[in-house]
Amino acid sequence: MWTQGRTVFAAISLLLIARLVSFYPLVDWRLMLAEVDKALPREHADPLRRMGRDINAAVGAFVRWQGLVCLVLGTYYALGSG
Repeated sequence: MWTQGRTVFAAISLLLIARLVSFYPLVDWRLMLAEVDKALPREHADPLRRMGRDINAAVGAFVRWQGLVCLVLGTYYALGSG
């Protein structure tokens, strides 16, 4: 009983925390970027911004392709199991 209760509590906590952690950065994204930009050393700001854009592009491409792989595999498994 205690183990099941802890498992349910952990699952509910994870759902709540995941929503908070994903929601607030989306709402305050521009403010967070402005704060990070203020913290950059001025002499290295442009190369660091360029590096950040490159990292963002690479991670975004990875996530998009992984989504496509999941979609293709999900379709394959759905058609194959019927």
